[in-house]
Amino acid sequence: LDLTTAHDFAFGLYFSQDWASLRKCIPVASGGINAGQMHFLLHYLGDDVILQFGGGTIGHPDGIAAGATANRVALETMLLARNCQMDTLKAGKGILEEASKHCDVLASALKTWKTTSFDYNSTDTPDDKLERAHARHIDRRNEKGTTASTETVSTTDETTTAPVSLDDL
Repeated sequence: LDLTTAHDFAFGLYFSQDWASLRKCIPVASGGINAGQMHFLLHYLGDDVILQFGGGTIGHPDGIAAGATANRVALETMLLARNCQMDTLKAGKGILEEASKHCDVLASALKTWKTTSFDYNSTDTPDDKLERAHARHIDRRNEKGTTASTETVSTTDETTTAPVSLDDL
């Protein structure tokens, strides 16, 4: 058993550790998700995922237990449909509606959140000015053959001059 973890700061705050066959990262869906989105969640995130249904459970009109049941029925329905070779992404809404005919709490959840969409724009967009400034810095550093320099960087309307080193990048 290894009781220490090697540090590799060249990759940022990163620790090297033998995780055997465990994934080092697992997707998490949280914030505004509900049973009616199950086909999207499983398609885009896969089976090995953490689904945190806060309001999608607690906000169920028949109570928390009903919300938890609706989410589990939706999950198991999508897994069964997928395992039966159904295209759950295209037919997901219809599959859930069919299942809701046999599960009142799922029907109630689908009705409650029927207008909730799963259509969001990414908030992780590149900062083009910062990327260009970083590329210029790398080019200049490579031309000089040094690991540190002073560079003028303009990422907004303001221009600043500061020492830049590899540790800062």
